[in-house]
This record gives sequence, C-alpha cells and structure tokens, in this order.
Amino acid sequence: MIIVVQSDPSSWESHLHCNGNSLLMNLRQPIKAAVAATAEHLAGLLPLHLVYGQAHETAIEDWIWSVGCNPFSITSQGWHISQFQSDSIARSYVITTLEESIQLVNSAIHLLLMERTTEKLSRSSSPRSMNL
Repeated sequence: MIIVVQSDPSSWESHLHCNGNSLLMNLRQPIKAAVAATAEHLAGLLPLHLVYGQAHETAIEDWIWSVGCNPFSITSQGWHISQFQSDSIARSYVITTLEESIQLVNSAIHLLLMERTTEKLSRSSSPRSMNL
C-alpha cells in the first residue's frame, strides 16, 4: 500500500546539502515521491544512489549516480520516469512472470510425479485410443 499525503507548509529542509545549501523538499507536490514509491513497490526500482556494497553485504549510498531529472534523483524536482527506468520496470515484470510460470510448471510436474501409472490410465492415453 502506498499512502500519499500533502502538508500545509510549502517546503521542508532536508538533511541533505548541495553546494552548502540545504535541499528543500516540496511538501505540497507529492507527485515525485508518489511515483518513486509506486515504481519501487511494484517494480522493485531503487533510488539511483543506492548500490550493493560487497564488502559489508549491504546497501550503501553512492551519490555519484544520483543524476538526472527523475523521481529517484533526490537532487532534482523531476517526476517523469526515464526510458531506462521504464525498460527496467518492463524487465522486472517479464522476469517475475517467467519465474511464476516456472514455479507453476514445476508444481504441475511434481503433481504428475506423485501419480501412479496404471494399466487403465496407460491405455486411455495412448495415441491409438485418442480421438483427434
């Protein structure tokens, strides 16, 4: 579930700074945060500045990659998904669908393996007795 709220104050001073100035969050226009939260929740997209650190086996922040005018760039006001992010969302859906179909096929195979073959079943499924 994603909940979007607005606030009466027009801006909020975040803990982030750029060139000595605090970055202000626009609390009256939550579109950017809503789009980012939706893309993260539904497609697994993460903010651009989060990377996996193998040394500590955890997510770390690398602000070099927080670029572009999109909902995942904390330093921009843009809320349009880029073509790269759109492609990533599509790939995420394809992979998820493929994994789910593989699980369904594997569960069907498992069920078939549990069934015992009988003479009656073997005769009724032979090609000669089937009406094609």
